[in-house]
Amino acid sequence: MLFSISPKTKRSELFDREREMNELKRAVGNDRLIVLDGIVGYLAIFGYEVYKNGPDFETALEKAGVMAKGLVKKEIDDLLARSINYGYALKAVAFGMERYSQIKKYIEANFGSIHDSTLSNILNGLVKQSFLEISFSKSIKSYSISDPITRSFCVSMNLKQ
Repeated sequence: MLFSISPKTKRSELFDREREMNELKRAVGNDRLIVLDGIVGYLAIFGYEVYKNGPDFETALEKAGVMAKGLVKKEIDDLLARSINYGYALKAVAFGMERYSQIKKYIEANFGSIHDSTLSNILNGLVKQSFLEISFSKSIKSYSISDPITRSFCVSMNLKQ
């Protein structure tokens, strides 16, 4: 099982979703089932909380959520210490500005001017660090924050000009 304490010895034992769901349903029985999907690290935190505190899934989920929010806060605080522009770009994308031009307009309307090269470097850095994802539709590049915890944190950031 994914959250078992025994080490995995074969690649086939890792992340077999169907088998894991069947094991989880068998273990939980007819009780309410909480299904997590998302960042592997968050799932590992949840698994650790279940292992440490027993099968109280709601408490484990709550504790994992608090810990995940703390990790996101620390990572974004580290980014902001390097440049506030990271925060401006993340906030723009969190509010649904997907294209470069929208992100730039949002930043300039709310925080002041930003050079094209600076914004381009910031967006590329956020993609490399997996804060942002890129997708293409009809050759138009769009940016998004796939992690809901990160997105929620970015929406609530209070950034100074």
